[in-house]
Amino acid sequence: MQLFQSNILRTINGLSYGFFAPGSIGNRNHNLSFKNAAQEEVIKARQLACGLLNIDHQHLTHVYQEHGTVIWDIKTFQRGAGALTGENQVGHGDAMITSDINTPLAILVADCLPVFFSLSDSSVVGLAHAGWRGTYDDISVKMVDKLTGDYGAALDDIRIWIGPGISPKGFTVKNDVWQPFFERWGEYTDCFDSNNCSIDLKLVNKYRLEEHGVSADNIEVSPDCTYSDNRFFSYRRDGAGIGHNMAVIMREQMN
Repeated sequence: MQLFQSNILRTINGLSYGFFAPGSIGNRNHNLSFKNAAQEEVIKARQLACGLLNIDHQHLTHVYQEHGTVIWDIKTFQRGAGALTGENQVGHGDAMITSDINTPLAILVADCLPVFFSLSDSSVVGLAHAGWRGTYDDISVKMVDKLTGDYGAALDDIRIWIGPGISPKGFTVKNDVWQPFFERWGEYTDCFDSNNCSIDLKLVNKYRLEEHGVSADNIEVSPDCTYSDNRFFSYRRDGAGIGHNMAVIMREQMN
């Protein structure tokens, strides 16, 4: 099991977070989703992953991801929803925010982008699942709006990590996806390669966040590509059923 972290979040006190992947082709049994492996195998993988952050795997809190933009406010009483079976999750949605301590938020991805959010003092944290549909529907921007609107966060206090996910090399699309994206954000010229009909989802999210008022200095984009790097599970590369990587973020108890 391999843990990936970012420079921008590593400096925040009271924050526990990470992106977990099998680490190599030989560790394909390190699948973190109950959709793709036996329950006991997934629990073992989750124990291994969470042990790297000293998080209780039984506390992982999930929503039923559906490529939308519904954001859940998570409270401690919801902690552990979906952690041990993949059932009885909080509800349908693709993002979560919490101000409660020791309540780890978790999403599963296999090419889609995990987008991590934290205030500079770790008083509020969040996590979003941004595939091409979520990106097109501005889920990252909606997260910022919720942080500023419902939690009173200042834009300058928001720190964001766009974690490992598919790169333009892997995300080649047909016209039904290309055309709406290009019509909406064609001015982001370095996000589009018309020769290969590919889109840089990471950059689209970054530019949308910047346009919405988040400083570029407060956004970090992972260079890691789940499609081209065998350390990761990739739906586009290997097909359905291959497995899922997992993103986790949590406020820690401060002594």
